[in-house]
Amino acid sequence: MTSSTSTILTFTHPELTKIIGKPTNKSLKLLKKELYANAMSIPSTRGGGAHGHLGLVLSAADYLAIAGQAFDLPAHPGAAPAHPVGATAAQISENVRIYNATLDELKVATAVRNELKQQIVTAVDRLFLTELEDETYGFANVTIPQLITHLETTYGLLTRTELEANRASISTAWNVDDPIEQLWLNLREIQRLATAGGEALTDNTVMELTYLMFEKTGVFTTACDNWRIKPAAEKTMANFKTHFNEENLERIRKLTASQAGYHGANAAVTPEPIVPREPQAEALAATTTTTPRPHVVANDGVKMYYCWTHGLGTNSNHTSATCQRKADGHQDDATVTNMQGGNNTIMSGRARRRLPSE
Repeated sequence: MTSSTSTILTFTHPELTKIIGKPTNKSLKLLKKELYANAMSIPSTRGGGAHGHLGLVLSAADYLAIAGQAFDLPAHPGAAPAHPVGATAAQISENVRIYNATLDELKVATAVRNELKQQIVTAVDRLFLTELEDETYGFANVTIPQLITHLETTYGLLTRTELEANRASISTAWNVDDPIEQLWLNLREIQRLATAGGEALTDNTVMELTYLMFEKTGVFTTACDNWRIKPAAEKTMANFKTHFNEENLERIRKLTASQAGYHGANAAVTPEPIVPREPQAEALAATTTTTPRPHVVANDGVKMYYCWTHGLGTNSNHTSATCQRKADGHQDDATVTNMQGGNNTIMSGRARRRLPSE
């Protein structure tokens, strides 16, 4: 440890993410993740020296399981150095050095413990910690592991309704306009929550439910067929991800190619043909509001649908009227022929391409 006790603690997260309202399993997961990172960011030679002050946050058993040895701070050396009778000048000097180093180490550990405890109390509404608060001493005699255990056992357990909703969320775990990596991240969190609730979702179950979701979106028709006929021994989660990652790259490649034609000189986006109307119909149209066309057709025949917030894409379920992630000022009746000041780009995974009108 450093011999200076005046060093300001520099945490990875100066403040823990505030938990709004009652803590949940998900919000507590983030709180612990940030807390662990902060504890590990302050070096210590104790407990193997590889995990900083994580031993102040974890229970003794949990830390031992991670580090392979206990995180044991030294005992306080007392009010002054103790020298044996007849100690030499060199021995006295060494005793003083050890005494000062021990005090410095304990001061840093105390500062880390107090700061991390204060971060928890600040991030969590006091109402949900009051059970541990002493009327006189507050949280002074409460350890960090005690605070975490209280929060987890009181608010981190998942209800039957939450577990069922978590499982059902696989059916909506991915929007085809988002990177497929977001899907794998969402599935991992869904499995974590299921495990935390005592009803783990196996990889086979997750693959089956995700496969059904893919079939529903209609973007991986051939890929789903190819996956279904694979030998059972090859149907692992790792292969599942690889298979659909590759198919998604091919989907994006084809979409990009179609958009290249869309931007070509021979009319990139061609509105559906308008049938000439009789004079009487023209007069009637002038006094009535026309219904926006649901889609446009690219020069290669691909149907594309417009969303005021996100632009033009191939998902028939994503239009201005059906958008699930509307920006401020979103116009439900906006179409590609009447954008009403909306997004003038083409959706393609992470990329967005400008429409030829721009």
